[in-house]
Amino acid sequence: MTQSFTPKAAIAWSRVFALAGMQGSIILSWVMYRLYLPDLFAQAGLAKSVVGSVLLFEVAIAFVLEPLMGYGSDQLRYWTGTRFPLILGAVLLTAVMFFALPPIARLGPIAQSVLPLAAVIWAMAMAAFRSPILVMLAQCAIASDLPYAAGVLMAVGALAGRLIPLANDFWLSCGVGVTFAIGSIVLLIAIAILRQTLPPPAPSATTPPRLNPRHLMITLLRMVAVAIGVVWSGALFGALITALYTGVDQTPWLNAHPAQVGIVGAISCLVAAALGQRFGMRRVVTIAASIAIAAFLGRSISGTLAIGSLLTLAIVVVQNVINVGVIPLAIEVAPAGFGGVTIGMYFGTLGLAGKMFGQLFGDLSGASPLGLAQAGALAIAIVALGFGWGLWRKAPLTPS
Repeated sequence: MTQSFTPKAAIAWSRVFALAGMQGSIILSWVMYRLYLPDLFAQAGLAKSVVGSVLLFEVAIAFVLEPLMGYGSDQLRYWTGTRFPLILGAVLLTAVMFFALPPIARLGPIAQSVLPLAAVIWAMAMAAFRSPILVMLAQCAIASDLPYAAGVLMAVGALAGRLIPLANDFWLSCGVGVTFAIGSIVLLIAIAILRQTLPPPAPSATTPPRLNPRHLMITLLRMVAVAIGVVWSGALFGALITALYTGVDQTPWLNAHPAQVGIVGAISCLVAAALGQRFGMRRVVTIAASIAIAAFLGRSISGTLAIGSLLTLAIVVVQNVINVGVIPLAIEVAPAGFGGVTIGMYFGTLGLAGKMFGQLFGDLSGASPLGLAQAGALAIAIVALGFGWGLWRKAPLTPS
């Protein structure tokens, strides 16, 4: 039996696009926050080092809080039939705290103690609703069509991640008060639209979901490994490109054309979704990651501009294919009813993995391209193993 590459009408596309809107609003809020945070702390009379300490603490909090909130939303959905109350409460707190940060920075001496706490509370509220929102993708389509929904969601993320920072000058011209007010309003509009697309709550359960603790622990460790592989391979790829262009009077494509990179990323997500629906998302990601391993090694020794550009493009495409596959992977391998905690563990690990990379490897400006390529290939191999492990077993898919 052959399958069509045309998206099926059974997918709840209004809900998918509402989730994509939430994804875009999250990215927008973080861009605004990172853009203005040093100025807010300076206005409060705090040293620059405090900004770094606050950001590091937020990463550590997210590593703990994201899986916990994912677990809480799993339990809430089981007992009440919906995750939305937790999401709504976290989004409202996020919007209020985001709007309040600029006035708090103007409180004079009081701001020096209140502003860091307010910033941490805002970051905690942001971390509280991301995994509960993303796991709701499982309610948009049946398991076999989930790649289509994930592809659209990640395509929006790929575009937003590259295009939103291009408006930094505009946000700086607006001023911090107007910018943070806009960010709060966008979050509230996005959650209102999402609420309109949600189905009625399912009937509440009478017994808790059965859980094999060993199964859940292995799944969480698997998502941690994939997250580390994704972050470290991306960091090593950036270091490799920098090393290859050192002393060359040419700007790398990745840096010179962010809009093009975003468009390529979005197209890659949609193509990956179609292939994943037909052949299985985990199989597609495993094969794509294997191609990226060869591209990493080839990129370090390619002698022509054309071949080097093609290999760079291949790695960028594979990075987006992996992003599309993460949520379907988490939902497939998690114990039934525990998709939220699994997704939360992945996204909570991303920031921590970035901090770990900086602490473990430090400045890579003097590293050889071959060494960076080999390390990047190893990191991608971890991702391939995380997706490919157990593909030979036929396990039933259950909703999360």
